[in-house]
Amino acid sequence: MADRERLKLALPTGELRSDILRFFAASGFPVPVQERRYSSQVSGLPIDVVFMRAGMIPDVTYDQESDVQAGMTGNDLIWDALRDRNAGEKIDLSSRIEDSKRWSLVIAVTNAFAEKITQKHQRQVLVSDLAGTRMATERPGIVEDMKKHGELPDLKSHSVHGTDEAMPSAYPDCYSILGIHATGRTLDANGLRPLQIFYTGEVRLLTKPDGLNRRQSNILDDLREVWEVGRQRNRR
Repeated sequence: MADRERLKLALPTGELRSDILRFFAASGFPVPVQERRYSSQVSGLPIDVVFMRAGMIPDVTYDQESDVQAGMTGNDLIWDALRDRNAGEKIDLSSRIEDSKRWSLVIAVTNAFAEKITQKHQRQVLVSDLAGTRMATERPGIVEDMKKHGELPDLKSHSVHGTDEAMPSAYPDCYSILGIHATGRTLDANGLRPLQIFYTGEVRLLTKPDGLNRRQSNILDDLREVWEVGRQRNRR
């Protein structure tokens, strides 16, 4: 049974973990970690931490059967899981660490497809040209939400777990991907070009709807106050 005098916070493993742990440490509240151990505590605060895959955090945080009251993860993963691009509260990691991870989402098409469209229509390739084709993605929830809002045409979303850039070589009707964009080198190496770069990545805080008591809400407010002081100092 959860201790109602403490807050249980889900933090990601993987690429975001290092930045978030450095952010906590720079804020004065380090989170000790041990190899192969998925639980810890925030030093100096009544916060228990559970580490899990970044993509699991939205669902676990919102699950009324879980003891997790809050979670921090990437906004693209939140959008993918909850079909809500605005969910969560931005946590500005750059207020404490200058070299935090930066990323965006990208819709990229194969060079061959782009050249075919240009030759046929005497214009640059458009997102609408992807109608009826296959799009590989690690974020199928985002693809479906964009289709729902008319931001993508009627296309087939092909869900993958990594290496989405490889799918155009594996499926003859796959001419595009929706994925993560950082440097663009992987796209170049696989004959893909950006068609649209959008939705700047950031870490966000989620809280369980109606899942926090007054004590737990106060704990989060204290943490927010520390983070806000850091953000204001960074602006000076």
